[in-house]
Amino acid sequence: MDRDLLNKLRAAEESHLRPDIRADLDQLNDILDDAYLEIGASGNRFTKQDVLNALPDESPCTRTIDQFEATQLAPDLFLTTYRIKKQSSDDQPPTSSRRSTLWLHDRGTLRMRFHQGTPINT
Repeated sequence: MDRDLLNKLRAAEESHLRPDIRADLDQLNDILDDAYLEIGASGNRFTKQDVLNALPDESPCTRTIDQFEATQLAPDLFLTTYRIKKQSSDDQPPTSSRRSTLWLHDRGTLRMRFHQGTPINT
């Protein structure tokens, strides 16, 4: 895979984890495909509208990505996988999960089509 595209995919993953992006409906709307579907670490299913309704009110926390990989599945479809570590507050232990995202690449723009999180022991 082209190194520039790999970096762009990682930057796209990291961008939607930032509290300022998660609180901005316009930016979230641009990142998420209209047919977006998520299966969260909770096991619950979320549509684009569910995410747009919930994320702006989310409590900020720190999320870091490691073990990032990307695979091209079709000319305009990419799968990213990684582990995420989430620190909600200083007095709580961090949590970890495995994540996977399907990204559509259309005319230079990446849009998230599907996302799943699975909790793991740290």
